[in-house]
Amino acid sequence: MTTGDEADISRYQRYLAADPTNTLLLVTLGDMHHRAGRLEQALDCYQRCRAIDPDHAVASSRAAAVMITQHRFAEAEAALAPLAAATGDAALWHNLGLARYFQKRWPEAIEAFEHAREMGVDEVDNLRYLAHALHHTGDTARALTVADAWLQRAPDVATRGYVALLEMDHGDMAKAVERAEQVLAEAPDNTDAGIVVGMWSVEQQEVERARDEFTRISAAEPDNPRAWLGLALVHTYLQQHAAALAAYAKACELMPRNVGIVVAMAWEQYAAGDVRGAEARFRAAIEADRTFGEAHGGLAVMLVMQDRRDEARREIELARRLDVQGFGWVYAQSVLLALNDRRAEGEKLLARALDHSLRPGGPTLMSEIRTFLAQQARRAPPDDSPTRRLPR
Repeated sequence: MTTGDEADISRYQRYLAADPTNTLLLVTLGDMHHRAGRLEQALDCYQRCRAIDPDHAVASSRAAAVMITQHRFAEAEAALAPLAAATGDAALWHNLGLARYFQKRWPEAIEAFEHAREMGVDEVDNLRYLAHALHHTGDTARALTVADAWLQRAPDVATRGYVALLEMDHGDMAKAVERAEQVLAEAPDNTDAGIVVGMWSVEQQEVERARDEFTRISAAEPDNPRAWLGLALVHTYLQQHAAALAAYAKACELMPRNVGIVVAMAWEQYAAGDVRGAEARFRAAIEADRTFGEAHGGLAVMLVMQDRRDEARREIELARRLDVQGFGWVYAQSVLLALNDRRAEGEKLLARALDHSLRPGGPTLMSEIRTFLAQQARRAPPDDSPTRRLPR
């Protein structure tokens, strides 16, 4: 805070002392405190104004803005929702969107941001948060449309890096990689572009570059889930099981409700030779989401590996009904058939199940697992990068 700001605040405090019920003075002083980063003092001014005039919309909206800055998002929403509905003020709808966004209530946040746009908000921030919210719902097509408008307004490297990430998640990997490489040429530390190039490098088996990108990103942003997933995938390819499991554990910590990552970690435990540990993790995934076919398929494989055939058959049938395209149940079923009809061959197959193809020219179980791991890394939720730049 500058000496001039201090002097202005002191002067307005004297004015307010002489006229303590002047709502205009209270709001003005609250704004000055807010700009100076004195959040509690700002909120006190707005609350005093609301105590004098409960219907003072400006004080209520400014108080909510402070609460957003303080990460008190539910309280901010409670203050903003009736105001936005009653006044139709575009800025209030935008702030309501922010309050919902940071509670991870994506559809409601989208509704508020779109209301703000319809009512005339023409800000880069509104486009940015709207694109992120749409991305979180998986609606990458609409997110790209919004991101294109955002990109036209703010063609900086940060925006272009995020658009590359969005293009990757939409399935346009070639376009995403081209844009990401351009971004990294200008800004080698860009996180989003690094994730895109890292994933592409894994798919192209350029493991060293992938490891460099994901190591850099995880060091710069320890809470970035995609970086840890990427590292897990790199370590899996290199058969560095302990490091892979540690990276998966961090990813699971960051995304505790992502069942796909739990299943990916279970497969890595199996690759490390821990069949019982993998079985327990597959069961944990099923407990979290009984409709995820690959969890049942993976469990079926673990049961076959322990020669628990009746249990395996039940899981195979469940997995098949839930996901006819799943690879786990297909593999488990094939091994069961081999065991039943050609026991000696089946036992050899069990011994080298990871790298043995069940049919000439077909994929090995390890290649199927690697494909699944890559899919999980690609499908991870986008990083909440806007939370690092909360509006004041």
